Amino acid sequence: MALTDQRYTVRLPLPDFIVRDRAHTIAAPVYLDGEQVTPSSWSVTVYNASNTSVETGSGSSSVASHTIGSADLTSETLGDLWRVEWVITLSDGTVLHPRNDAMLVRSGLYPTITDADLLRREPSLDPAGHAPVTRRINFQGYLDEAWTELQLRLLSVGRRPYLVMEPSALRQPHMYLTLSLIFGGESSRLSEAWQEKADRYHEMYSRAWDSISFRYDDDDDGQADTRRKSAQGTVWLNGRDRARWRYGIDGGG
Repeated sequence: MALTDQRYTVRLPLPDFIVRDRAHTIAAPVYLDGEQVTPSSWSVTVYNASNTSVETGSGSSSVASHTIGSADLTSETLGDLWRVEWVITLSDGTVLHPRNDAMLVRSGLYPTITDADLLRREPSLDPAGHAPVTRRINFQGYLDEAWTELQLRLLSVGRRPYLVMEPSALRQPHMYLTLSLIFGGESSRLSEAWQEKADRYHEMYSRAWDSISFRYDDDDDGQADTRRKSAQGTVWLNGRDRARWRYGIDGGG
């Protein structure tokens, strides 16, 4: 059983990237002791960057989940500083008030690799192969976790994932980080050699990340800018020895 005072987990791994002009589902699943908890009721309010409520919903389904209609936010301005606020009542009377940051976006950023790409690099992972080294039948969980980490890292250096116009630029980092997670996750069950592979792939991931350069839509007009962007932030020190961040090859965020 959980021992902390704040016993429940609300799984919100990323900001809500709400795609304008398309139906979009937001959710706030609740967990305790590794199991998903069914709420007795919930409500949600979406606020835009001006702190105005632009969408509400409520229900009593097995998970707090609300679909924003394709026409609901067509008049809203694209950008960040949005937020989603939930009120979730559980069967034991506990009321949760989770909040998530959100962004209204023109289009989402999607990964470019799947199991087939992993198996081309590491055929021994193929569950249908002659001598598979693992009993896993797919690696979607590892792919999802690596993709989440990549998006969070982009955000941490001031790059908004939905403004990346060249998703193929993230292929190598996504591939290497996923393989690092796979071999690291299986190392204790199989052999130390797997941990060595995990470490090697993580080094490859770090090098690939350092060399990323992609087309980016800095002004969010739907068209890539002329100059490419880097995923690296550069620290500039002023005369008072305070650091400020300038992001990318030509600055901006």
